Amino acid sequence: NITEYNLTETIIPTNANYILLYSISIFSGNKTYNLYPSYIKIIDLIGPKYPPFNLSFIDIEPKQNVITGTLFWKSPNYINDIESYEIWLGSNETQRIGGRAMWLIYKSIIDNGELDYSIDSSIINNWDITGATHILIFSKYKKLLSENSGNIKIIKLLI
Repeated sequence: NITEYNLTETIIPTNANYILLYSISIFSGNKTYNLYPSYIKIIDLIGPKYPPFNLSFIDIEPKQNVITGTLFWKSPNYINDIESYEIWLGSNETQRIGGRAMWLIYKSIIDNGELDYSIDSSIINNWDITGATHILIFSKYKKLLSENSGNIKIIKLLI
């Protein structure tokens, strides 16, 4: 039988590299421990350190509370821990609104099997921006977002 134990938000002691699992026999009068534990290497995942920066966006949609255009950005200098980007609408420079990202952009795989790091833009088409003042873009690794976002204020030019 396989037993699963979830170690959520467990404080990992400094310099700890492995989780050890000992089996205990309760049938020997006093508890005895297996001398050779099973073990697994600790891999503590954290989100990417750097978000995209230098965002630019020009809205070409004349309707109020709707945006259309191309969002451009510069990728962070360190990109090895980035698998994708998430674009959100925000109520300010840091606060995401809505229950999910408006757009998720994965790095593509080029011919030799390596990741293409040249992604630096995304088309935004008829997004309802009611309640939003900013576009936010986060770097993403696994399910973890960068702590900070690249962001740009939404400016609607009404003619």
